[in-house]
Amino acid sequence: MTGRSSPLSESGYEHHESWAAALQHALDSVLPEPVVPNRSRPQARIIAVNPAGTSFEIELRFKAGRTYCCIEPGCFLSTYSRAWWDSFRAALREVSDREPPPLSITIHGVVEAGAILDARIPATVESETHTYRDGPFREHDSRA
Repeated sequence: MTGRSSPLSESGYEHHESWAAALQHALDSVLPEPVVPNRSRPQARIIAVNPAGTSFEIELRFKAGRTYCCIEPGCFLSTYSRAWWDSFRAALREVSDREPPPLSITIHGVVEAGAILDARIPATVESETHTYRDGPFREHDSRA
């Protein structure tokens, strides 16, 4: 084979799992710690990767009993920012021997009943269970 292949083209399922693990590593690397004391960051995990490895889905889980500033995906994953994508790609390169392809991400938020939302508004709110879907966000649509 000449040139670079897609991240998933050479050895099927095992390579797909390896790419998913690399994506998880990158996600863990770019998920920031909260800037406000006594706040939690959501749990983030890869839940799906397309066969070409160019599109993936993550779950942001806001757990019961923990306090968060908000549940906005852009607060935790700045997919609108070129710098965020650059950091994500650099983290992928740490654990992969391939140049990452252009990527897109879809975010599924899961807010557990009892997650505490405290965005410094007049009242702290204890959430009801709900979910949301945001995206897909394409790397090539990000801005400086």
